[in-house]
Amino acid sequence: RVSSSSCKLRASVWALALGIALALPPAAALAGSGVTISSAVRAGGMDSNLEPEPGINVQWGRAVALINAPVADVTAVVQDYAQYKTFLPHCESSRVLSQRQASALVYVQFSVFNGARTLWAELKFRAHDAAGTTRIVEANMVKGNVGRLSAIWELVPFDEHRTLVTFRILVDPSFPLPASLLSDENVSSASRTLRALRSVVASRKPAHPVAG
Repeated sequence: RVSSSSCKLRASVWALALGIALALPPAAALAGSGVTISSAVRAGGMDSNLEPEPGINVQWGRAVALINAPVADVTAVVQDYAQYKTFLPHCESSRVLSQRQASALVYVQFSVFNGARTLWAELKFRAHDAAGTTRIVEANMVKGNVGRLSAIWELVPFDEHRTLVTFRILVDPSFPLPASLLSDENVSSASRTLRALRSVVASRKPAHPVAG
């Protein structure tokens, strides 16, 4: 026989659990992203780390941040490939060679080592929806004077006015440099790209202004 005090205790526990669940950001908004959001990112900061790539020693650079704009506005900037020169580190030129909707062939040119070396690549961009509400934009080199250049954007609506953005980049220029140095540059480039993306998004007139 269950006493009335036990029932009251269980009811209190369930009420507390429900209150905690309602206080947390909706899990469905991040479904399929594969991203665990740290307290630093929630507070407006950024996380960054290296991720290995099978078969080579140079690693991906990865950065995660919240952008203060709806996902549609952030996606519009990420898919404006001709303007990549405005926020990709070291990028001097970005030109769309051909495009069909969100898929495009884009020429990019970078200056590295304080202008001593010029890198170029033609990148094939492809955008698609992943699980849940995640939008993926991938770029892979089809030709150029570097060994490997790939990038991946993941865009997830965090709430009505913010977007969770994960950016990964892998550049292996095949220079006679330590892989650790090149990997560190990749993670630095990922972080700088997200900081620059924040500035570009903030400077553009919102496509979906908030009524108020």
